[in-house]
Amino acid sequence: MRKPMLVLVVLLLSVSTLLFACAPKEEVPTKITPAGVNLESVYKVFGGTESVTHTPVFVITNSNNFEVTVQTLDYRISVDNEVIGAGQIPDPVYIPANTTVKLTSCYTLPLSAPLGRRMMAGAGMTAGAATAATLPLWKMIGGANPAAPLAATWQNLTSQVTYKAEGTVSISGLGMKTTTEYSRTVSLVS
Repeated sequence: MRKPMLVLVVLLLSVSTLLFACAPKEEVPTKITPAGVNLESVYKVFGGTESVTHTPVFVITNSNNFEVTVQTLDYRISVDNEVIGAGQIPDPVYIPANTTVKLTSCYTLPLSAPLGRRMMAGAGMTAGAATAATLPLWKMIGGANPAAPLAATWQNLTSQVTYKAEGTVSISGLGMKTTTEYSRTVSLVS
């Protein structure tokens, strides 16, 4: 009784080993493809006379056949070549293989920042001239009219805006890492 059982066990082990030996081997990736970054939108959270708060929405694409981790996403948001916000998403975000995720952040721009840049740049502007020069930007990004005497001018300004996001995204996966620069735009009506 023992001998037939032993033969049966050896036979089963041999057959199972052969089955696993015939299974296709999974290729181990040797290269990590950089993450794709797109600026989907910039939402106005608050638009007052003294500050504007925005939430940029980034779409991150993992085109690798394995999970990656977004280690950091740095960004600078600008309108007409003027930086209006910057930040970083510092916490790791896991993205499954061949998947897209959305990441959001938040920044606040005080009115004093673009006013100060205009007053301090070159020969400088007076406070009144700096305010008048800042109005188009302030309306485009969703701020409220900061000066009642300029109401007529405010009415004629456009609210069409193109946001530009620039920065870097660092990802890792399967022991590999890559950092990539990106630059994307989105046009909106605020």
